[in-house]
Amino acid sequence: MGLISHLFSMAIGSYMGAYVAQNYENMPKLLPPSQINQKAIEDAAGSITTKISETLESFQIPVVPSIQNLSKQLEDYLAKFKKPEEK
Repeated sequence: MGLISHLFSMAIGSYMGAYVAQNYENMPKLLPPSQINQKAIEDAAGSITTKISETLESFQIPVVPSIQNLSKQLEDYLAKFKKPEEK
């Protein structure tokens, strides 16, 4: 049943496409397949380039702290959370 319904839909679509192409002059014509592929590649390359440049502008590499800074932070952390001495 699926095959018949798909073939029927394709036949109706083909008929309507031919009817519209013959009777309506204001309809835009499609480009040849080679030009469609070329245009799609150009559009995709442009959008990818734009997205990459936007991402790179917003991306900032964080500063890596030095060993001295890390050891100072560790000492401060240990001093802050040091257990109270028992008497």
